[in-house]
Amino acid sequence: MKRILAVLLILCLLLALPALAGEEPPEETDPPSSAQEGNDAAPDSPEAPDSPAASEPPEEEAEASPEADGPEEAEGSEEGSPEAGVYRPGQFSDVAENRWYGAEGQGVIRMAWELDLMVGMGDGTFRPERPLRLCEAVKLAAVLHSRAIADGAEFPPSQPWYRTYVDYAEAEGILQPGEFADLSADATRGEMAHILAAALPEENLPHINAIFAIPDVISTGTPPVTYYRDILRLYRAGVLLGDKGSHNLRPGDTITRAETAASVVRLALPETRQRLELLSLAGNAGEIPDAFLLRDTGERLTLGY
Repeated sequence: MKRILAVLLILCLLLALPALAGEEPPEETDPPSSAQEGNDAAPDSPEAPDSPAASEPPEEEAEASPEADGPEEAEGSEEGSPEAGVYRPGQFSDVAENRWYGAEGQGVIRMAWELDLMVGMGDGTFRPERPLRLCEAVKLAAVLHSRAIADGAEFPPSQPWYRTYVDYAEAEGILQPGEFADLSADATRGEMAHILAAALPEENLPHINAIFAIPDVISTGTPPVTYYRDILRLYRAGVLLGDKGSHNLRPGDTITRAETAASVVRLALPETRQRLELLSLAGNAGEIPDAFLLRDTGERLTLGY
């Protein structure tokens, strides 16, 4: 009996083996290696439009983006204000630019303003035809002298406004203490020449003109005796020219601010100084040291007196 049961059990096991073998997946159904490589190389799907990483610009573009406050050149600018140091025609309401002193003429007011020597009256006017005052002449001489010797002098506000310039001029020998009783008075043309001639050192006013006399300036016996050499020095240096044609200085007359502008520009800018031949001895009665004329033949004519 036991033998019969053992045989039946073996037969059952043999019948069950094919069914178990059919459940295993066949080897050829495994995915090929080429398909796996293709899936690995496929690009990732694009990020959604609202993804922060997709909408954020690259770092260099973000740094270069303009500020929302507006362009930088608009900050602090003032519409219509003149550029510092550059004269704008018409900036003085009383300066006719087509006159001899205007920008369309010799331009001496423009140059004096750009040199920061004569800056107007503070109310938008220059007053070119107004007589120069002694205190204004002293201020010009002080500034020109300081620039020539490069001493870095400063002129702080004072009362009256010209006190600081007068103190400097006296300390530098441009002006003698108490030389003028009223510095607010109008300056004569001779006084202006006297003050401005002391503004520059001797080497800054070389002689470029063979001038031995000035028709209406007498060196001895007639005022202004004191200023004769100062006037002659500025004529010889090409700073003063006098009246057109006659070249008279008219030393006792007043001088306008526009005329003064022409003189101070020539003092400040040697290249603007003028050539002038004035050999007449009319009115000169004083000694002229080392004055002579040289003929083409080489003969030297001494003028003497």
